[in-house]
Order: sequence, then structure tokens, then C-alpha cells
Amino acid sequence: MSSANYLDTLSERYPSETLAQLEARCVMMDKPPVDKTHHFVQLCARLMPEWEFHPWRLRTVRAAFNVLQDGRKELSIHGSSNSHKTSTMALIAIALWVCNNERTSIYVTSPFKEATESGFWSQVVEVFADVKAVHPWIPWVLTKNLIKQKNVENPRSFIKLVTLDKVGKMVGRKQRITVGKESWVAVFCDEAPEFTGTKMKSVMKINDNMRSLSHYLFMCAGNFADPFDLLGDISAPIGKYEDLDVDKDQQWETRRGGLCIRMDGHMSPNVIAGYEKYPGLTTKKYCDGQLAIAGGNTNDPSYMRFVRSFPVVGDVQHYVLTRTTIANCPYAQDVTFEGGVKNLAFMDPGYGGDPCMMQRARVGKVMINTDKGTIKQHHIKIYPP
Repeated sequence: MSSANYLDTLSERYPSETLAQLEARCVMMDKPPVDKTHHFVQLCARLMPEWEFHPWRLRTVRAAFNVLQDGRKELSIHGSSNSHKTSTMALIAIALWVCNNERTSIYVTSPFKEATESGFWSQVVEVFADVKAVHPWIPWVLTKNLIKQKNVENPRSFIKLVTLDKVGKMVGRKQRITVGKESWVAVFCDEAPEFTGTKMKSVMKINDNMRSLSHYLFMCAGNFADPFDLLGDISAPIGKYEDLDVDKDQQWETRRGGLCIRMDGHMSPNVIAGYEKYPGLTTKKYCDGQLAIAGGNTNDPSYMRFVRSFPVVGDVQHYVLTRTTIANCPYAQDVTFEGGVKNLAFMDPGYGGDPCMMQRARVGKVMINTDKGTIKQHHIKIYPP
């Protein structure tokens, strides 16, 4: 079969199948017309024809499939804000299942107990709905936390949300998975910097347990925050973080044998193009705005996290606040305000693709007992969403 006209040849052989189905068929061939990675990339592009497959998205798709195929097991993504890492991960999960849905088990895990309405799982559900709208031949159904084959009970075929309070139960599943030559298992973790302490240990226990599987992918992503959280540990280079160059190192082999790729805001396809060639992707305007917030300090922890997505080593790293760190503070405790109180509301519109988030708060003065007596100071009470 000629690589130049392989789709024409396959269309004659399988006239009822779409081009996406033919590319999925090529992925699973022992001797594909081009190469498996090429066909997987083409499959992703045909599943979501309205998407822009910019260099960052293409790089992530290729890396994920290569890591699954070559046995490196782990892929970590350091991405600036608005780098489309979450939506791309969701598409990869669905494309893997399209290729091999009879023998593919995909777990989506979250650092938060309530993870069905926002975050990575909501992105998986949204992409799934978009794919189904374009490709009605896909015989899958969605329940609250599960995507599975319609009218088929297959214990090895699903995309499933497993929240933090249940993630430990996944460890025992390895022994119940029937592993054949082309059985695939994948675990996806977005917001990886939020996995710290016992959360991180739970996920790493699963990952270490699954690594002996022949076709296994552990994929995590986030804005780099701390060398000691989940993203930092999975991404740790063979040497040490201090050896990496913020301008030169856009990917590296990890000490665990995996691959880390980085989407540096300074290297965004839009920044390189000089205009917003790809809507919603990191722009120079965004980078400049973040630099202004950082007071012009390019080494500011927030700038390094959300623009460069690169580790800040040393004591300065402790100034980067994650959602988990904030949650451990008593910001939502009951207080009694003294005098006037102002009611506020604030919102992140999510122009880069993340869910729109709105929050409300009250600001006023409260009486605080200290070792120097009772003092009055400003206090902010933030209400849970």
C-alpha cells in the first residue's frame, strides 16, 4: 500500500468507514502505511476538524503517543497559561479510545473530591460531545462519571473519572486487567501542582503499580509551581533542576525514564508569529501584562509559573500559592465584623479556555487577639462557590 494514497486504497477496501476510522485502523496495524504516530496525529485532527492544530498541540499529541508506544510510561507537560494543554489532553484520551476501544482503560483523576463540574473531566465531557456531534458513528454513551460502549459491558473499555477520595482503590485494579499485546491503560492528571502530600503519594502509588504494564501512559500537566509537588517530581530531570536553562531547555528526559515537554510563553506560536495567529493561545500581550504585574521582574515566581512554566529553585519558590495551599488556610472561617462591611464579587472570565469562575467576598474589620492584646485589622471572608 503506497503511503501517498493510502486513504484512497483503504476507502475502497472499507467503503463504509470515515477517514477518521481509517486513520484509527492504521494506528493499530502492525505495518501501517506511514507510521503509527503520523496516523494518530491525523486521527486527532479528523476527530476535531474545527480545531487549530498549532505547533504546541501537535507536539503534545506526538509526544503522548510516542511515550505510550516506546515504553517511557510518563509524560509531563509544563505549560504557560492559555497553552491549550487541558483541551489537548482531553482529545488525546478520546483518540486513544477510538483507536483501541475494546481494550483501553482510561482514568481521569482530580486532586479535588468534587471534580465533575469543572476541571479536566468537564473538558473531557465537552470534547466528547463535540466529537460525537461530528462523528455519530461512535457507539459510546456518557453517564455522570463514565464514558463507555453503548449496550456493552466491557470491564476493560471506558474513560472514567476517579476522584481523590477513591483514587487509592485503583491500585488493586491492575491485577484484574486482562493485559494482551495491544491492551492500553492510561491515567490523566490535570492541575498536577495541586497534588501534594498524601494526594501525591496516592497518585504515585497507582503510577508505580501500573508501570509494569506493556502499554501504559501516565500524563500530567500544569503551570509549574514547585519541584516537590506531583508535576515537579514526575518532571525531575536526570540531573537537577538547577542545571536546566530557562531559554534553551524546552524538553528533557526525566530521572524516572519519562519525558517532560515545556510550552514556554516566550516561545508561543503566537509570540513567534508576531500576532494572534491561533485564537486563545498565549500572546505577547498576555506575557507583557503578566510582566507588568510582576513589576518587570522576569524571575518573579508568578511570572515564571504562568508565563515561562519553569522551576524557580531556592526559597523564592515558596511564594507561589496553589489552590491546595490556599484551601489549607482559614480563609472561609466564620468571623464577626466590627462596623461597616463591603460586599465584593470577582471573576476570572476564562478567555483562554478554562471554565469561567466567579466568587464573592466580604471585607471589613475584625477584632484579633494577639500576644500584645486585642487589635482591630482588616479581614476578608471568602464564600465557597
